[in-house]
Amino acid sequence: MINIKQLASLCVIKNYAAGNVFFNKNDIGEEFYIILKGKIGIYISDNEGSVLKVSELNCGDYFGEMALLGNKRRTATVHALSDVTVAIVNNDNFEEVIKCDTSLALRIMKSMSSRIEHLNNEVLRLSSRE
Repeated sequence: MINIKQLASLCVIKNYAAGNVFFNKNDIGEEFYIILKGKIGIYISDNEGSVLKVSELNCGDYFGEMALLGNKRRTATVHALSDVTVAIVNNDNFEEVIKCDTSLALRIMKSMSSRIEHLNNEVLRLSSRE
């Protein structure tokens, strides 16, 4: 795992107070975040407009990578659940961060694979209801 000194030399380190919003669904995303301290919540809205918490992430986790890697809009809204410190990874520093912590690329791929598997299972579950 990359050490914090290396990360600080490559990334912007930013603090967010509890309750702050990192980004909203459909925002344009140009970076992802590595949590150095604190806890965040990831939220989506269902078809009726109810807000659902889909995940909580802690120190060492990351979020927002789908928008950076796919040049897509954000798929969820993210809030700080506590005071949070993050390292911000963008297109300019992504390659250098990966060079410093090659396992990060593998963790991102495994995470995305797991998400796809979960979504496939959810589609199967929902289609069997019909």
